[in-house]
Amino acid sequence: MNIRQPSKKKEFPVTIETPHLILRELKSSDFQPLFDMTTKPGFKYYYFNGTPKKVTAFLQIALDMRATAKDGKREEFLLGVVLKETGALIGHVGLHRADYIKEYNFQEGCFIDPSHQNKGYGREAMVNMKKFGYEELGLPGYTSMTHPDNKTSLHIFLSEGYTKMGDITIETIFRTEPRILLRQDKKEFYARRLLDKEPLILND
Repeated sequence: MNIRQPSKKKEFPVTIETPHLILRELKSSDFQPLFDMTTKPGFKYYYFNGTPKKVTAFLQIALDMRATAKDGKREEFLLGVVLKETGALIGHVGLHRADYIKEYNFQEGCFIDPSHQNKGYGREAMVNMKKFGYEELGLPGYTSMTHPDNKTSLHIFLSEGYTKMGDITIETIFRTEPRILLRQDKKEFYARRLLDKEPLILND
């Protein structure tokens, strides 16, 4: 594993605290927990193929993003999802440039270790990552996508107020695959927060 570190003069580090999590910058020392979770049975994410090379490349992308900014403001983020209670890295959440819909040119992404899925951590991480984009970056909304066969994911997006915009295809490491393209705006995001059964965002 050979990962270049970002220049200290150009870093734009981000840390976000949530009720149960800390969203923080990924580090080269996160290689082993990332490799372990991305090779577990049940793990699915379009980027990884079970090799150490892909994990190293993912970490390099995350580090390079910390040294990339436009007009003094960083625009893309790959953060680690860490459990407050144990300090364990259990996944990733991020914001990425995407140009599927005019004016909605950011997309969120997330994966959670299969051992920690179905506990609400992914939703909590994404809600707080999007709030950061709305409040700190001034974004009007996001696009997202899910596989047509992933009914659980589609249900979550629709419950978050996303609107289906159409069907597209993307290139994955395995093949060309179908995706459902969705969109959410800031107004709908905050309307949904009023319906949360328990707070997903810490009070400012």
